[in-house]
Formats: sequence, structure tokens, C-alpha cells
Amino acid sequence: MSVKSAVYNIAVKVFQLMAQVGLAYFTNRILAPEGRGLVAAASTWHMMLYTIGYVSIPIAVYNLFGNRKEQQSAFAGNALLAGLLLGILTSLAAWILFYLFPGWFENIPETFFILILAGIPLYMIQQFHLSILQMMGHLKEYNFSFLLTTLLNIVLTGLAILMQQYNAYIAIWILLGNWALTLIYTSGMLWKYSTHAWRTDFSLLGKMLATGLVAHFASIVTLAAQRLDLIMVNNILGQREAGIYFLAIMLTGTLTIIPSAVQSVLYPRLAETGLAQGATLTFRVARLTFLIMLLACGALAILTWPAVRIVGGKSFMEAVPLIWIMLPGVALYSIPVVLAGLWNSMGIFKLLNITSILMFGFIIVADYSLISRFGLAGAAVAACSISIFAFMLHAVFVKIAANANPFFELMPKLEDVKFLTNIALNALKKIRP
Repeated sequence: MSVKSAVYNIAVKVFQLMAQVGLAYFTNRILAPEGRGLVAAASTWHMMLYTIGYVSIPIAVYNLFGNRKEQQSAFAGNALLAGLLLGILTSLAAWILFYLFPGWFENIPETFFILILAGIPLYMIQQFHLSILQMMGHLKEYNFSFLLTTLLNIVLTGLAILMQQYNAYIAIWILLGNWALTLIYTSGMLWKYSTHAWRTDFSLLGKMLATGLVAHFASIVTLAAQRLDLIMVNNILGQREAGIYFLAIMLTGTLTIIPSAVQSVLYPRLAETGLAQGATLTFRVARLTFLIMLLACGALAILTWPAVRIVGGKSFMEAVPLIWIMLPGVALYSIPVVLAGLWNSMGIFKLLNITSILMFGFIIVADYSLISRFGLAGAAVAACSISIFAFMLHAVFVKIAANANPFFELMPKLEDVKFLTNIALNALKKIRP
């Protein structure tokens, strides 16, 4: 795997992160914890609904694309059709549930929820097309889509603040605008690289849906691990606590740009390699990523208090101990993130789904029992314990699917430390010749 490509991906995401933190500085003060909690709960429901309805089409692309590169125009056309149909069906089903079970959507006004539903088809098509661009190897365009979203967010939010019109509703409209404009860009790039000829291949579409469905439960559990806690905090504790908790998971979540950037480079490489070579490569990348995450989490632990004070202000200071509790889990969770690419390329979806049932039950029990009893501290402990449980499950995959020793393959070695040290020293030499 190209270290240069991974560094480039991380650099792009760091820029995106810095912009998000900068915007949070202003928006947290305008919206306050209650308004921030409302926006966070709404956007979290958007991601939950997307993940439930998208049938894991991107994972199907990762699994199928390596042997069918000549069908890239069919992948693009199928992604457009699948995104449109699945998005509409998901929005319609969610709208019905909103009226049948209003208690599920506590503290979210109807108008907010309708705006969420309007963005689901846009977001689905965008994500499906991004997965194809990624597998085609067009990582510059893939990364620029995230830069574009960030720049649009800066411009639109800045205009709203300058005009003194920024509020929770405007924040949701800005999200909708970002999704729509980014969809235009990603679809345009895919049209360009697919020789201006999209087509629908129902045989391939059937394989995409079948593969996605087999992998789908594991995808839902993955998102639940990332989002269910915020929804429970909002429902059980209220909007103010949700706003504080959102700041905590936003700051700790910034560190996940490292494993996600590495994974985006790793996916196309795994499609081109054999199982043995791909497993060896993935295990080494997972160890290196974990080492980097330990350093990053240590730095954030030191900077937590000033970071929360600057980004959120006095009313958000309760987030400080929450971040300290969650950081060990954030570091450990980087390993499952990197390993996911290997499991998807291997197509071990049945094994993933079986263990996902265990994961789903653990998430619900941990979140509900700890949040209802210990409040925000309980939510932070649950988040950390979920990450540890996910690591344990993936260690089992290493033994069963790859027939390897999990401890030996996943724990950093002296050679890994030397490798990262050499990279750092070479980088310093270029900065200071």
C-alpha cells in the first residue's frame, strides 16, 4: 500500500476536520447545547435511516468490482437506480414510522424529520458513486468530494452567520445543500471516467443486491455502534445532554480519520491481491495504524480541556471527562476499521452477520443500562466497552477466517515502531534539510 496515498488521504481529512472544528466554535455558541443537540439528533437519525435502507451496496461494490472492472459503466448505472429506489423506499417507510411510533423520535420536530427524509435519496446515490470511484482508483476525486462538502459548509454557514440567520433549521438546510451539490460532483466525475456511458445491467444489479443483503446486518450493527448512543442520550437525558455528548464524540471521532483514510487506500489494493498477500498486508497496516492512533489519542488526552473550552465554551465543559473515558476505545477500534476491508474482500458475510447479532445485543444492553443509570458518564463507558467488544470479535475473525494468531498479527512489533520512526525522521529531514 502506498504510504504517500495514505498520507494524502489523511491530510485531506485533517483539513476537513479543522474546518469542522472551526465551524463548531461559532455554531456551538449560537445554537447552545439544546440547539446543537437537536441538530445532532436529526443528523444521527439521517445516518441511521440511511444505513438501514442502503442494503450495503458499497460493500457489494468492494466485493464484486475486482473481478468485473470492465463493467464499470454498469456499476455506475446500477448505483444510480439502486440509490434512487432504495432512498425513496427508506424515506417513505421512515415517514410512516414517524407517525406510528412518535416515541422513537423524541425531541425531534416533524419539520426537522421531513428535511432528514428529503436528503436520504441524495446521500445514497452520492455514497454509492463514491464507492465506485474509490474502487476505480480515482482517489483524488474521491477525496475532493469531501473537500467540496467542507468548503460548501464553510461558505453557507458563514453567510448565514453574517446575515444573523443561523439557527437549527438553517443548519439542516445547509446539510441538504451539501449533499445535493456533492452528488452533482461525484456523479459528474463518475460519468467522466465511465466513458460517458452508464447502463443498467439487471444481472449485475441482482448480484449487487444479493451480496449487499448478505452483508447488511453487519453494516447496521457497525452504524449502531457509532450512532445509537447519541439517540439514546437524546431520548433518555434530553437535548442539552445530547449536545454535550455530541461534542465529545465529535472530538474523539476526529481521530477516526486516520484508520478511515488508510482503509480507503487499502480497499482497491485488496481487490488486486490474493488472500494470503492481502491478509499479511492488512495485518501490518492495522498494527501501524494502531500505533499512530495511540499517539493521537495521547495527544488529544493532553489537549482535551483547552479543546473543549475553545470549541464549545463553558457550557460544554462536561464533555471533558467523557472524552478521557472514550479515548482507549477509540484507539483500539482503529484495528476493526482497517480489518473490515479484508473481511469484505474475502466475502465472509455469514460469519460477520452471526457475530453481529452478538454485537447488536451488546450495544443495546450496554447503552440502555449504562445511560439510564449513570447518565453521560455511562454513555462514555458504553462507547468504550463497545469498541473493546468489537476488537475481540475481529480477533476471532483473524483466527477463524485467516487462520492466524490474533495477538501476534494485531499487536504492534518492534519492526513496526522502527518503520514509523524512519518515516517520521525522513519527513523531518525534508522539512529541515
